[in-house]
Amino acid sequence: MRMIGMLAGVEAERLMLGGYGSGGAADFRNWLARAPQFMATDPDDVYFTSPTGLAEIELNRLTLNEVRKKHQDQARRILEANKPILEEIAAKLVEKNRLHGAELREILSRVVSVEGVPDFSRYLEWQRAHQKA
Repeated sequence: MRMIGMLAGVEAERLMLGGYGSGGAADFRNWLARAPQFMATDPDDVYFTSPTGLAEIELNRLTLNEVRKKHQDQARRILEANKPILEEIAAKLVEKNRLHGAELREILSRVVSVEGVPDFSRYLEWQRAHQKA
């Protein structure tokens, strides 16, 4: 879920603004920085942690692109299913320019699950246990 969440900002921009804004590049960079670690533990895709030739490098590139697109699609589906919550967050950001942990977690606790996408509530429980307000 964390990998999907890393692309949620860029997908929220697409959904709310009709395209990708300037924050999207950082979202993609952050996702790509974590992707090799994620892929090393993913049993569903072939990924070489230490590619030894051009064919393995190319396979890694193709695999990363496919997984990134899947994560973007999952983020988009969650956001579309929870558009009123996204709109509320956007309005609060316009008003306050920032949302702090407890306030954001309260809003996100209302996110509804989407079939075929990891359950967001478990991620929020993990966040609560590991981060300060």
